[in-house]
Amino acid sequence: MALVVNNFAGDGISWSGAATGTPPGVFTLLGGRYMLTATQASTSVTLQILATGSTYVTVIPVAGVNPLLNATAALTAVFDLPPGTYQIICTDTGTNGGSLVRIPYRAA
Repeated sequence: MALVVNNFAGDGISWSGAATGTPPGVFTLLGGRYMLTATQASTSVTLQILATGSTYVTVIPVAGVNPLLNATAALTAVFDLPPGTYQIICTDTGTNGGSLVRIPYRAA
């Protein structure tokens, strides 16, 4: 399956057909609360932010499954993210799909 990516006009991303050698790529987010989902079990999906120059660092979720671990079922995690440049790294034996979408959120 070919990699298909939609960047939601610069504030989110969805993909299908991603694999270890064909990650969704680099994208920009406006910042806020986001939910990451991955559809394939036994998949490791890691969200990273561009910290300095060309160095990316892993972002830790505020809720949900830690995306650094191989999930035994579909993955869901919630993040509070600053504006910036991000990438998603996929490690799996097949292809997967997923999304990182902004959640309307108002702090209490």
